[in-house]
Amino acid sequence: MKNTIYESKYYKIKLLDEEHDLDDLQGLCRNCSDYYDLHGIEEIGNETVLDFFNELPNGKKKEDKFVLGLFKQENLIGVIEGVKDYPIEGTWFIGQMMVDSQKRSSGLGASFFDEFQDWAEDNRVETLRLAVMCDNTLAEKFWKSRGFEFREQKSDMEIGNIRADLNVYEKKLK
Repeated sequence: MKNTIYESKYYKIKLLDEEHDLDDLQGLCRNCSDYYDLHGIEEIGNETVLDFFNELPNGKKKEDKFVLGLFKQENLIGVIEGVKDYPIEGTWFIGQMMVDSQKRSSGLGASFFDEFQDWAEDNRVETLRLAVMCDNTLAEKFWKSRGFEFREQKSDMEIGNIRADLNVYEKKLK
């Protein structure tokens, strides 16, 4: 599989690209509609899926973006999206992580994240950073279980076309 980051006998992790992976990613997003419900997004169309590849903070370029897909056989069952060296050099910001709704609570998300973390460490990343909507207690529980620590709360932040209160978490890597 092209752009493979990790492969086991059970699954593969590869870098996604918008030319080849849009349909699979849209299917995963529709499967994870509960995530979008939290954000007040009712329709998961092409624009929502293209944001995985194109939405960037000010000052960042497309080559700073990563979108990793988790595949079982040829089925996309998870995604981690983020930006390298943001907000500072040596820190990677995780924008989104989703796992197929039928495969949650199985340890798959933790394994996927652990492989992502290994990849980040191989790329000499010092810190992982992310923000969770304040009312997303399941996500906060997951990230804390992976070693992330609360840093600050940000009120009324703009994420794409919505505004939300966010809790910022960080994890220092070796």
